[in-house]
Amino acid sequence: MKASRQIRILELIKNKSIQTQEELANALKNEGYDVTQATVSRDIKELNLIKTISADGSYRYSVVSGVKQDQQDRLHKIFASTVLKVQSANNIIVLKTMQGSANTVAVVIDSLNNDDILGSVAGDDTVIIIVRSNEKVASIENLIKDLIR
Repeated sequence: MKASRQIRILELIKNKSIQTQEELANALKNEGYDVTQATVSRDIKELNLIKTISADGSYRYSVVSGVKQDQQDRLHKIFASTVLKVQSANNIIVLKTMQGSANTVAVVIDSLNNDDILGSVAGDDTVIIIVRSNEKVASIENLIKDLIR
């Protein structure tokens, strides 16, 4: 469902001038997709869509080609160089980072799109990751440690 929805989003923005998340959500709903603004917002982020100026001077969503992987590589390098400590308690993993780096670290965690990660919350130098179950914590910790190496 997510993959087909995201493919349809790319088709919509290619063929129509979609200016807002609300317009995109309505276009998807008109085609039978049950979406919320939050879903559309996540899709925009995952698809690396940006707003560009069209010929008539209005803004519309567009795809940035060739940038996503480069950005992802840079984020992973920052992640590896700024995570200082990984600890867990029950289904929560706490990452200690260099001061001011937690938000970037959380972006990398969120971009993993791992179904066992329910979400993350970033402060200034701490990221809290909520894992689906206690049993999944070790595999998520190993994934994080692999990203640090």
